Amino acid sequence: MHFEFLVEGQCEKTTLSIIMPQLLGAYADKHTWLIHKHKGIGKLAGIEQKPSRHDQSLLGQLPAKIQAYAKLKRAGQVIMVLMDLDDQDPESFGAQLAQFKQAYPDLALHFCFAIEELEAWFLGDEAAIASAYPDYDPKALAAYAQDSICGTWEKLAECVDKPLLSLKKRDRKLLDAKRNWSKQIAKHLVVERNRSPSLQAFCDTLAVIKA
Repeated sequence: MHFEFLVEGQCEKTTLSIIMPQLLGAYADKHTWLIHKHKGIGKLAGIEQKPSRHDQSLLGQLPAKIQAYAKLKRAGQVIMVLMDLDDQDPESFGAQLAQFKQAYPDLALHFCFAIEELEAWFLGDEAAIASAYPDYDPKALAAYAQDSICGTWEKLAECVDKPLLSLKKRDRKLLDAKRNWSKQIAKHLVVERNRSPSLQAFCDTLAVIKA
């Protein structure tokens, strides 16, 4: 079986690349995969919106990419779209995305969310954080309610690098720090012990598909 993963950016791509063998086994043993990054999540105007070369976001490119996958009709192919839920209403956002499955019923298409953000998956494994950042703040981590809508990257920064909290969202130092988290923490993640319900939901979806 071949999996196509569509993700928001480099952090998601790095994280999935590292943990994928835990989920699907060794590459090309039973399954293969490709992970495609985008420039953020963007906005979805409609399932028939035309792509723009000026909009390389996940949702901006999604209608065209799904249409292309549907035309390809590759046997054994699964499309997995992973996004941060952020502050989206899960019911209304889910209803929007469900239109793709209705429009392309023969396409093996699945949508999964990191709640609230990818960093929730890191916060779900304290041992991984401790291995990557031995000087982390366990009290700050203990105060975090798993997968809560609370400003997740800020919670992780509070645990491992408090000075980052003073930076603006698009500050290069913050973006570099996030990419570093995805490298350093992800390599210590053990999926089976992770406390993030959204990560476990992602894993469960893969388990059902490959069964």
